[in-house]
Amino acid sequence: CVNDRQGWEPVHYGKISWWGKATFKSMGRNVLYTVGIYENGRMIPVGNPFIIEKNGAIRDVVCDRSKRQTMTLYRKYPFFAQFDPFKNRMDNGEFQGSNTRDFSKVSTLFVHKGFTNGSSYDQKLKPSNEKYKYLRYIGPNGSYCNVNEISFFNSKGKKLKGKVIGTEGIEKHTKETVFDGDVLTGFYGPGPDGNWVGLELTEPSDVGAISYMPRNDGNCVEVGDKYQLLVYDKGNWNTLAWIRAKDTKLVLRNMPSGGLYLLRDRTKGKEERIFTYENGKQVWW
Repeated sequence: CVNDRQGWEPVHYGKISWWGKATFKSMGRNVLYTVGIYENGRMIPVGNPFIIEKNGAIRDVVCDRSKRQTMTLYRKYPFFAQFDPFKNRMDNGEFQGSNTRDFSKVSTLFVHKGFTNGSSYDQKLKPSNEKYKYLRYIGPNGSYCNVNEISFFNSKGKKLKGKVIGTEGIEKHTKETVFDGDVLTGFYGPGPDGNWVGLELTEPSDVGAISYMPRNDGNCVEVGDKYQLLVYDKGNWNTLAWIRAKDTKLVLRNMPSGGLYLLRDRTKGKEERIFTYENGKQVWW
């Protein structure tokens, strides 16, 4: 069987021989499976899940409660949009500060480099005595200035507020959606070049940090949502932790290692996928 959101689904069968073994032929590699038997019309898992590695080796996935670890989780479902061109929309996008409304004179606060992964980014800035009345993000050419959320903070960590300014977007993807607190809404310019979104502050302020969310699918960890972490152990899903997100990542300490895990957002959303935790990262199956 392989796993989907509803449980273990059969993909192949083998007959149990007289010496108590079953053979499965033509199995796909780099896939996680479990063995099961039908009992009273239900699929009953038998033994531990296992991975057939790329080289054909078989690796059991076993929850080890004696060896503990700290887990840092960013998502509950893999970011499949990493395979489409949207991931490059923020490459070389600039966050700027200015004291002229037309940004004829600007200071570059930060430049995003590379593709995005569908999670929130928190960027601390170098200490500076400079203060700005106007703040903005200007998208690189060809990007339509795609960005879903932006927050600016002063050096004391206070979120900066002001009048939303910028170029006009298309219907339902206006500059206001970048500051509405909804990670699924965002800006989309009418043309590919020259678009920007920002704030006119009530009074000039220094800038100590920037938080921003690129285009995403809503499966990243969201502040305020309640999450449940489960581990698969001895044929059952057991709850390891309940936690309300105070950040765009979950840091869970003293968790058992080596297991198969599932993260559920109990506030909203349905998409979720099993994963192992290897070398400090979620590995999806």
